Amino acid sequence: SIHGRAVLANHSGACDLVIKQNDKIVAGIQVKPDSFYHKNLSYVKELQDKLEYPVHDLIYDKEGNWTNYLSVVSNFL
Repeated sequence: SIHGRAVLANHSGACDLVIKQNDKIVAGIQVKPDSFYHKNLSYVKELQDKLEYPVHDLIYDKEGNWTNYLSVVSNFL
């Protein structure tokens, strides 16, 4: 099941979505604009690396279109 906006335990960051299997978080998804990645915010990657599960970045462009939807969704098929 997918649960929206879960705060990450022991971290100040948050995932926009978490994916659970048998009540255990197995992955997270952060939704970000593509302009966010031009800022090279390494602290976000550092927070993600401290988690016990992978975090996938779902990116949208300035028109609101997903730029990597299929590659993110394919992680869960």
